[in-house]
Amino acid sequence: MPDYDRDPDAYREYQEYTLKPFGQAVGRLLATPDNPRGYPDVIVERAGQDSLGVSAFLVRPFTGRVVYLESTAGQRLSFYAPNVWMHQKRILFPAFAILGSHLSNAH
Repeated sequence: MPDYDRDPDAYREYQEYTLKPFGQAVGRLLATPDNPRGYPDVIVERAGQDSLGVSAFLVRPFTGRVVYLESTAGQRLSFYAPNVWMHQKRILFPAFAILGSHLSNAH
């Protein structure tokens, strides 16, 4: 995933041509009458891969959780932070959590 701070144009291109089409495909598979966009409520991540950016993008806004069941000690994971804190998503690790906050929301 390109670094938004270093190359915002590359990040926008990545989002437009990778994240959005993938999210739309997942949404079509998971769509239900009470969840028409098909956002998953929970995504369980593995510590051996860095797919946190995709999971943080896909999980349901305001109530979604990304859960790690394994330790990520010594690993560097990348994700677009505003996608988590602007939509109040939660990323839960065995030893800590990253929690989105309503404080960044204009409403």
